[in-house]
Amino acid sequence: MARVRTAVWQPPTDRAAGRDPDVRRSLRLLREHSDRLARAWSGLVFLALLCLFTGLPVSTGLATVAVLVVSRRMVTQWLRVGRYRAVVDELLATELARSIEAEHLGGQLLKIDGNTLRFPVLMPTVRLADHVWLVGPNAAGQAVVFGDAVVYPNFGQTVAEPAQRLSGQRPARGEPRVGARSSARSAARGFARRWVFTALMVISIGTELAPQPQVLTWLYVIAALTILVLAGRQWLRIAPCLRAPSLLRAPLVEYPAKLGPDQSVVVTLPDGSELAGKVVWSVQLLANVRASGLLWVAGLPAPDMTLGVGVPDYPIAGVVRFSK
Repeated sequence: MARVRTAVWQPPTDRAAGRDPDVRRSLRLLREHSDRLARAWSGLVFLALLCLFTGLPVSTGLATVAVLVVSRRMVTQWLRVGRYRAVVDELLATELARSIEAEHLGGQLLKIDGNTLRFPVLMPTVRLADHVWLVGPNAAGQAVVFGDAVVYPNFGQTVAEPAQRLSGQRPARGEPRVGARSSARSAARGFARRWVFTALMVISIGTELAPQPQVLTWLYVIAALTILVLAGRQWLRIAPCLRAPSLLRAPLVEYPAKLGPDQSVVVTLPDGSELAGKVVWSVQLLANVRASGLLWVAGLPAPDMTLGVGVPDYPIAGVVRFSK
């Protein structure tokens, strides 16, 4: 059975959901996020121990605070995602996705196919949906739920239905600019946390080591240049994300499009000509271009233009730099 092309991404219904390339990519990104947290935690523990054994109490305190912050994030990630990873992988590898009507009961609860499921993480697009894509449940009452457009596996566990609806407002329907603003804030906060902490550690360690003033000056100069280079490289990587909200101010216009190699897209202009562009930043964009054969652009695509793109009515956004 051929998959029906829709305006947004949907999981396949003719084969196991885990065989979809966009689902596989989503699972890989979740694993990479956990791995990055683990590497950051290991590096901070090493730094804290090094400062401790070197006799630098203030620097040890700063590093220990950072270890505790990252530890909290790791525990939260494991409780919400990591401990269910094996079950999610098994369900997606063996089960088909079914389109089922859904009812949000408040909080993290959905009523699906006569069952009430509780979710550690429930994406807003799923809370708002009148129907979802259900994978499972298995004999233990565990299932995976997808919403349209957003390729994120929401793990759910069957529970008893509450006597009354839980309190809490339903989230507002997302828009590309909403998703872009959220991503930009997250990127800016992460950038600030990393490099403010790095600068504080360099100053603290340099002060506590207390070498000769001339040596300390040179150490600070070398450290400052290194930080500027590394921070500058990261800033260039996140700059498209930070620009995305302003690039999405113009109305979105629909263009036929297809995916090209290396995260590129090719749009067909009204005169029939084609224009290629590099996706320099995106949230859930490529899966929806692949599924729909469309790209919604904020502005008129032209060579050497950098424009915002997205999917109307969903928090899906991106930035494309069109080439000559």
